[in-house]
Amino acid sequence: MKMYNQTKDKIETLPIQLIVVNGTTVLTSSLTEAGLNVEGYYKVEYGSRPNRRYYTYAESKLLVGNIYKVTYVAIDRPLREVKDSLLASLKDTKIIKQDGRPAVNTGLGFSVDGGYRDLQNLEAAKSLGLLFVLDTEGAQHDILASEWDLIINAVKLNGLGIIQANQTKKIAIEALLSINECILYEATPYTVQELQWENIEKTIPLLDVNNVQIELTVTKYKNNCTEWGVL
Repeated sequence: MKMYNQTKDKIETLPIQLIVVNGTTVLTSSLTEAGLNVEGYYKVEYGSRPNRRYYTYAESKLLVGNIYKVTYVAIDRPLREVKDSLLASLKDTKIIKQDGRPAVNTGLGFSVDGGYRDLQNLEAAKSLGLLFVLDTEGAQHDILASEWDLIINAVKLNGLGIIQANQTKKIAIEALLSINECILYEATPYTVQELQWENIEKTIPLLDVNNVQIELTVTKYKNNCTEWGVL
């Protein structure tokens, strides 16, 4: 346990096991909290630190009663700095990186991986005259030569959708006017209806005929930088 040493006016970062009391070395575990206070040692209580993605902070330390309290006052980071951080998250989102592989519905009853390299592979397979394609699960599907264009165009259209969505998100980020709006963009609340067991303490609710499922409205949060949904 970290403790504040009033004599040295510092927080001891290592656990204090021995102290000198009236010239005698004693175990701190043998003293009551009041006894430690008499010797100038106090428990440390930390407040919550602001999220450093959005804030810097000023630290305040004060002995209140028998507790040494460390609190933090949030200071907004420059808005431009926070926006750049959001844009960096957007850029690093896998769906818009070359190794991103979104599933693309071909319209033929299966989906294919639709990343940049996947498109190159599909175009190469078409040029080689292959008459099969692998879906997102690795299963093989036989196709007609005329269906290659359908598959390749679906992947290209999906890619264009990603580019457009990415640009829309960039514009939305640039339009944010405050730190609070940036926070809300990365944690936008929405509600869904979920079924939950009425008595959630039951370990095996299916075996309890008196325990029924009820529909509840649950609040969740969406990060608009990293959660794109279906394009």
